[in-house]
Amino acid sequence: MQISTPALIIKVMDMRENDRLVTLLTKNLGVVKAFVSGAKKVGHKNHSATSLFCYSDFLLTRTGNTYKVKDASLINSFFNLSSNIENLALAQYFCELTATLSPEETPADEQLRLVLNTLNFLCKGNIDNTILKSIFEMRTMVITGYMPNLLACSECGKFDDEIMSFSIENGEICCKGCKSVNSNYLLNKTLLSALRHIVYSDFNKLFNFRVPPESAKQLNKITENYLIYQTDRQYNTLNFYKSII
Repeated sequence: MQISTPALIIKVMDMRENDRLVTLLTKNLGVVKAFVSGAKKVGHKNHSATSLFCYSDFLLTRTGNTYKVKDASLINSFFNLSSNIENLALAQYFCELTATLSPEETPADEQLRLVLNTLNFLCKGNIDNTILKSIFEMRTMVITGYMPNLLACSECGKFDDEIMSFSIENGEICCKGCKSVNSNYLLNKTLLSALRHIVYSDFNKLFNFRVPPESAKQLNKITENYLIYQTDRQYNTLNFYKSII
């Protein structure tokens, strides 16, 4: 069976001789692993289109549960990420999250859109990396089934307060009067508004917010720790990113 699909390469593993095993994020099939024969050769027709961070049109063949790349045509690449070690490390973290949390054999249109847009902003450099990281982490949580409830206080239903508390264990907020014993973070109005924007905004407006640098650092800590707690795992690429910033 042959399948034609655009896909982003989120992981590359060199195999024996000149072959590659690529992990693809596709719109209709989610995460797919496919073999690319001879792609390590510089002159091979599929060499440039099957490198990490390439968004390409793929013609795949499937036999049983095994996919092979028959042909690949480059649509867009994010090669210039490698010119900045911080951007490269952050992009690798985004890809590890995607490969780990996105479903296999299930449509992943929203996740693909999120990764492509985030890598594009990362290349352009017109949004602070700290904010990009928070957007990607929390929106990934929303897409993959770990969406927190930030609509109102989980105890009394109060929508707003000068300070609200947030529990990374329960994914809920409480107002000052109902502060939960499980709360981990105190949210001022800036932080709560930023989190609500990431979780609930239309995708077309997702990247259209800014917060002061100190608030961005606090937001980053919240989204990162929420993700780690909810997914119950550590990410090697995250540890490397944090070691170089």
